[in-house]
Amino acid sequence: MKRRLLGFLTILLIGFLAESCSIATNAYGNSGMSGGMSSIPSPPPGAAPYTVTYFNFTVNTNGNPPLDTNAYAAGATVTVLGNVGNPQLTWLGFTFKGWNTMQTAANNLDGGNGGTFYAPGATFQINSNVYLFGVWQ
Repeated sequence: MKRRLLGFLTILLIGFLAESCSIATNAYGNSGMSGGMSSIPSPPPGAAPYTVTYFNFTVNTNGNPPLDTNAYAAGATVTVLGNVGNPQLTWLGFTFKGWNTMQTAANNLDGGNGGTFYAPGATFQINSNVYLFGVWQ
């Protein structure tokens, strides 16, 4: 009986943690997550206008990622937002460094699996929908 209860509580806790990730929506109200899945999403393919969506997939943080409501034409210049969500993202013992096109591990600016790091205020030309993930050190 105790073992079953412990198993149930473990599953309940894992489900809670998976759903507690801070996820912003893009200009079209799309968070990139479907059906309550907690896997790391990929930007949707499609033609302009393009969107930039900021994510925070670190369950140890509090706050919200920023929301970019712009719809960008192909080739437009995007200025990367800082930690300007309301409230700002915080992670005890870590400092927010910027964003990466791939999900990162703490203390790893390049994501450890490739991706491009962008400091707040950096610019890039947009030619597809872009997802950016919080980077912490």
